[in-house]
Amino acid sequence: MKMNIKLTTIIIFLLSCYFIHGQNIHNSNSNNFDSISRDLKRIYERNELAGFAVSIFGKDSIFFQSGFGYADKSKKIPYTVSSNQLIASISKTFIGVSLMIAIEQNKMKLDDDVNEYLNFKVINPNFPDTKITLRHLANHTSGITDPKSYNKTYLFSKKLKKKNWPQQWHDYLKIYNRNKDIPLEKFLENCLSEKGIWFEDDTYSEKASGTDYEYSNLGSSLLALAISNAVKESYKEFVKKNIFQPLRMDATSWDNNFVAEDLRVTYYIENGNPIPDYRILTYPDGGIYSSVGDLTKYCQEMIKCSIGQGKILTKESFLTMTKPQSISNDFPDAICWDLSFAPLIGHAGNEFGSSTLMYFNPKSGIGQILFSNNSIGSLKQEKAFFDIFNLLFKYDF
Repeated sequence: MKMNIKLTTIIIFLLSCYFIHGQNIHNSNSNNFDSISRDLKRIYERNELAGFAVSIFGKDSIFFQSGFGYADKSKKIPYTVSSNQLIASISKTFIGVSLMIAIEQNKMKLDDDVNEYLNFKVINPNFPDTKITLRHLANHTSGITDPKSYNKTYLFSKKLKKKNWPQQWHDYLKIYNRNKDIPLEKFLENCLSEKGIWFEDDTYSEKASGTDYEYSNLGSSLLALAISNAVKESYKEFVKKNIFQPLRMDATSWDNNFVAEDLRVTYYIENGNPIPDYRILTYPDGGIYSSVGDLTKYCQEMIKCSIGQGKILTKESFLTMTKPQSISNDFPDAICWDLSFAPLIGHAGNEFGSSTLMYFNPKSGIGQILFSNNSIGSLKQEKAFFDIFNLLFKYDF
């Protein structure tokens, strides 16, 4: 089961950090670095997380970056801002940027029916005459859910053993150990086509597209497939050519094998056990590998795009991508970006042994990133993780 951070939890912690710490901001001075380092070290010393790294930055400046703990505890490899791991659902923001680039290239339009770009039909059987648009997929109102078959996305490098995993995962381990490598398009067809071999009755919502919010990893990867077909290029190559390379994100990739071995993290689940390396077949929705240092370049570019100084998107495209898609608070996403706590824009991610947050304030031009190579499955782990992120808002840079 996809391990998405609970949105309500994030809202509680982020609103706390943004509005409470915002009342007691420290002045920017030479003591900031020492103070935040000391505070972060105290949180690490609670021993709830294996390792983590953080970044605070503006569009042209890095105010603070540092790592704490271990990328690999047994080998005593420190976690640094160069440590490289899955960024999980932050990957979805790259779908949003890619979609806007394709629109700028006149290859697609936001309200196009997704079936214009597919080799198989995607139709909600409960509403066969209602189209599912690219916009619906981008803001999680498509009516596509994540049924049990979604768990076929995980490919672990070694057989998983029950003794290493908490009880709640034991039934899923049977699925993970049987999973096979197949192309993204076939995976999505198997899940989403009524003729697909993994199609389930609850694959589609009982509410029409555009009328109800339900976060969907499958829907996000389907959007990426549509982009790929529209631009007539693999999604991986399109993102690499239009985002990674122009921004010189040399430490960001789709394949962990391209990451230097001494920079790879070991993933630790909620009971503290290390788990085998793994990858995700639906890679657009969570399969990018990066570091805090490299992802900072991406978020700095988004801040620049917001004021018309970006390389990869016009200001008009950025504003379209990040504006609310509904007047209802029940629709918290823009085009693949989270708007749950204005004025911040960003995304969170949580996978097995990977917890990530990336948000920026286009009004202040300041952004914050946090990566950890630890699941946040317990209340203590959750508190430590969000205490770290809250702290990044405490200082005025």
